[in-house]
Parts: sequence; C-alpha cells; structure tokens
Amino acid sequence: MRITRNVVADRETRKALTGAEVKSVAAMNGRQDDVKYVYTDSMGVFETSYNKGGVAKCPVFKLTISKQGYYTKQFWEPVIGDTLFVDRITN
Repeated sequence: MRITRNVVADRETRKALTGAEVKSVAAMNGRQDDVKYVYTDSMGVFETSYNKGGVAKCPVFKLTISKQGYYTKQFWEPVIGDTLFVDRITN
C-alpha cells in the first residue's frame, strides 16, 4: 500500500484551503486505476492511498486538486508532508 498525506494551500497567501477536492489515481503505462476522491480538512490536510499488490512495478500517484475559484492542478508523486500550492483565478 502507498500513502500520501499533504497540505493544499493558496500560492499567493500561503493559507491552507479547506474543502479542496483531491482526486487520486494509481497511474501506470497509460492506465489509471484505484480512483479515489477525498477532501481537505480545516487545516488543508488530506490523506489518500492505493493498494496495488502483486504488481511488479509500482504505479505512481497522480493527484488532481480542484476548488472553486482556483485553477485545477495536477501533481505527480508528491513528497509526503509537502504543501501543494494552487493558483487563484483572477479576473
């Protein structure tokens, strides 16, 4: 089992984002398996995982973070504990 636990924050203000949607998938050879959706808590923290037992080569984490008022952003293989910054949409 692989687990990641990170924080999502606004790039400009550096403040944690509550309620951001995090879609995680196990990506390998163009396939995406074990799709999960989680949301950040009041501290901007989320945790997600995948279990790919019996696979010779481990898939990679592909995360897609979405929140109203922000650009959707993808991250590949985030380091556990890192803050993942997203950009506010400005008009």
